[in-house]
Amino acid sequence: MFRIRRLAWTTLLLATSLSVTGCAVPARVGVDYCEHARPVYFDDVSQVDATPAPVRRQIRDGNALWHKLCGGPPS
Repeated sequence: MFRIRRLAWTTLLLATSLSVTGCAVPARVGVDYCEHARPVYFDDVSQVDATPAPVRRQIRDGNALWHKLCGGPPS
């Protein structure tokens, strides 16, 4: 008897949780890259010198990608 009651309770809990997640609003699909991405610029030379080379390389590559996809002016 205890097993059946526990199984029924677990099934009810599982069914409720699955039905609630089915009503969740889906994530927005198709967000344009150019709507939220922006190139990164340094304010002065000291910031460039203080930034590690791998990070500068990632910034350069990210800026190049933004310019290629979004048609921004070359930096």
